[in-house]
Amino acid sequence: MNSDGLTIFHVKSHLQKYRIAKYMPDSTEGNSERRSLGDVSQIEIKSGIQFKEALQLQLDVQRRLCEQLEIQRNLQMRIEEQGRQLKMMLDRQQKTRQGLHGNQNSGHHTCPDGPSLSLDDVQVSSEEESGNALHPR
Repeated sequence: MNSDGLTIFHVKSHLQKYRIAKYMPDSTEGNSERRSLGDVSQIEIKSGIQFKEALQLQLDVQRRLCEQLEIQRNLQMRIEEQGRQLKMMLDRQQKTRQGLHGNQNSGHHTCPDGPSLSLDDVQVSSEEESGNALHPR
């Protein structure tokens, strides 16, 4: 302390600056720049991970939607096929009844009288078919 111009106030001021810098390292420019670069890289890593997870979830949802679409297509094809089979059965039944009705008129009684059924009496809508396909009896 024998230097000229150096007083106790200078020493106290220097110590106070040292203490503040020690407890608050962000106050100096170099440390904050290093820390902000580290923060940026951590943020980039975290956002990259979040992006990867979001992309994975989106791919899972898309895969499930494709599976559901395939199932719906298969169900629709089955419904249409069942509708065609039902129509063929009704056509056969109508032809059989017409043939039996013709035999009755000519004097041949092979079956008892019953109510006649035509395609006009039975209407099958695709809505009813889809309901039956989803809830079979």
